[in-house]
Amino acid sequence: MKVTVVGAVGIDEHIKIEDVRYLPSPFKKYIKKTLAYSQIQEVYGPEWTVEKVFGELKERAIEPVIYSYGGRAPHVAYGLAKLENKASLVTTFGGDYNEAYPGFFGGGYLEHLIRAGVEIQHREIGIPEKIWRKPEIEDYLKEKLGKELYEIGVLVVTNKKTSKITCVKDKKGNDFFYIDDINGASIVEKWREAPTQLISNSNIIFITSSETSFMQRNAKEAYTQGKRLLVDIGSYGITSEYIKEVVPKAEIIMGNPYEIEQILQTDSLKSIEEIFTIDTKYPKYILIENKIEGYVDIYARGEIKKRIGPVKLQKKGNSVGCCDAIATGVISGIANKIDIETSVAIGLLEASSVWDVEGVQEGMLDKNGLIKRAKENIDRLGKDIVQTIIERYS
Repeated sequence: MKVTVVGAVGIDEHIKIEDVRYLPSPFKKYIKKTLAYSQIQEVYGPEWTVEKVFGELKERAIEPVIYSYGGRAPHVAYGLAKLENKASLVTTFGGDYNEAYPGFFGGGYLEHLIRAGVEIQHREIGIPEKIWRKPEIEDYLKEKLGKELYEIGVLVVTNKKTSKITCVKDKKGNDFFYIDDINGASIVEKWREAPTQLISNSNIIFITSSETSFMQRNAKEAYTQGKRLLVDIGSYGITSEYIKEVVPKAEIIMGNPYEIEQILQTDSLKSIEEIFTIDTKYPKYILIENKIEGYVDIYARGEIKKRIGPVKLQKKGNSVGCCDAIATGVISGIANKIDIETSVAIGLLEASSVWDVEGVQEGMLDKNGLIKRAKENIDRLGKDIVQTIIERYS
């Protein structure tokens, strides 16, 4: 099965601090979540400019700031390609799409993804400054790209930079994120149409963090076309309107407890099980991730909760991106027609590898690596799950 992954790309900036508990109180409002640059003063208070926030964080850094390939969507697409699944990407780069930033282990980002086997159809375009961050971008894209707008996955905005995503993590693995929605190219997705032709050529559509309106359009298009829709509920820019649109259309919803809580709050629900009352068909599964302990709870219609894991975690590196790795494994398993329990186990094995390194794609497994980790976790996952992984990925 072919998978199309929809979401924002970024240049990841990693800042490591001692403990999130020691941060000023405004910062504690968004632990485990993603905050856009444009929302910082609204959430933290008018005195907290972007410059002041990053000055505070870098002053508290206990290690040098490092960079890596960023964005959950390209992470997942890359991970799927490493497991030899067919994967295409829908995202928006800046003109630096092939610049080799310090810490990039495979050179420029776009070429790195192509070499890994991700299917990339891209088109370069410049956006006039007079319409930057304005709704006129929608008509401009339609005028300049025509039918290509509905066929290509990757837009390259030549006169802007790829959006920066800052990952802040403490020594215990607690993290939170910032995304540049002011100067980063990804803001274009707010007014970008869903690539209907690309979706029609895919079997599974996975939607993760991007501009809310773009995620919503892609989810609606995937559902309309009868595609299997998998959604990482995320936290960046999530609105009640988006949740109400997407949850009844998605076969699988995944996220951490904080992210899933957004669904409960939107519909005034008291339990995870009540999410299944929103619609008579979807979602089929809700996956709640715990990357710190290394397990996932599976909720299914009419069934008791199942916990897969915990797998062995060495925690030598970074927890950032572990949820991306879980999503990669789940999607790979589903695309290979594997049961949900084993698919989740694949995701946890991917996450255990990402925990070993700094960066995300650096830890993504190939087939041999996946099988090796499965064998090392036979006591945690059980013989049947491990045997299925060995058989399907050999």
